[in-house]
Amino acid sequence: YAQKRLDKCVFGEEKPACKQCPVHCYQPAKREEMKQIMRWAGPRMLWRHPILTVRHLIDDKRPVPELPEKYRPKKPHE
Repeated sequence: YAQKRLDKCVFGEEKPACKQCPVHCYQPAKREEMKQIMRWAGPRMLWRHPILTVRHLIDDKRPVPELPEKYRPKKPHE
């Protein structure tokens, strides 16, 4: 499920961390589930995968890229 969401992400390789992302790929129930998983797994990740943890923290601080033009809401004509 997660890999399919990442494959369809409008930001592609520039994707910010999910909690920073303005586009919600996951349904609300899945987002809550991911929050619970990260609350549990986050601290443990530091000990089991320290390099991945540091990379994730760096990604979390990266600025959110601008939404691609084709996904922006259309402005009404004046």
